[in-house]
Amino acid sequence: MAIDDAAEHHKNLDRNGWARVRMQPLDLECVATAIMFIAVGPVKHMKIPRWSSYSAKHAAERWGRNLGFAPYIANGDFLAAALSNGRCASALR
Repeated sequence: MAIDDAAEHHKNLDRNGWARVRMQPLDLECVATAIMFIAVGPVKHMKIPRWSSYSAKHAAERWGRNLGFAPYIANGDFLAAALSNGRCASALR
């Protein structure tokens, strides 16, 4: 759903983030890991000095790696997950 939503509503979002032309498609496993991190991970309890998609994606990678999920999440994959969760997307800069 997050990938379909990004493809429909955010046509310039690719795996690396915002681009002029979508070059790399989003990765399903990585987007799923980011969605799970946002939904059930330690997001509410995290102390990130500057909340951004980049710092959050690194936290999601560490979390996912520890649980056996995707060990790498591209910035665009995390953005797609955050955009599918409206409350989280508004917190990102």
